[in-house]
Amino acid sequence: MLYLTDVDSKKHGTFCAIPKSNTLGKSLYAQSWKNALSLESNDYSQIKIYARLLPEGDSRYKSLPFRIIEDNLSLNGFSLDDTLSLTGSAGTLFVFDTHVFI
Repeated sequence: MLYLTDVDSKKHGTFCAIPKSNTLGKSLYAQSWKNALSLESNDYSQIKIYARLLPEGDSRYKSLPFRIIEDNLSLNGFSLDDTLSLTGSAGTLFVFDTHVFI
């Protein structure tokens, strides 16, 4: 993510993320796809392949949860209070795992 303008507080649209939540995010992502595609495999790379082969607009996309469920966070040792707000000057670049909770 690249900030095009200075972002110095939450009210100016900072990117927020929960550090180290990417492992949980990846696990929930894989489990959701496994369920949606009725797969038996727990192999993450195999699940990703089948998910990518799904035609755009397939109804199974609607069965995937795209929201943070706070219970999932707390059951796994995270809290919304762990959220880190990332401020920066114009031109600041953030590199992050897309499975992190934001």
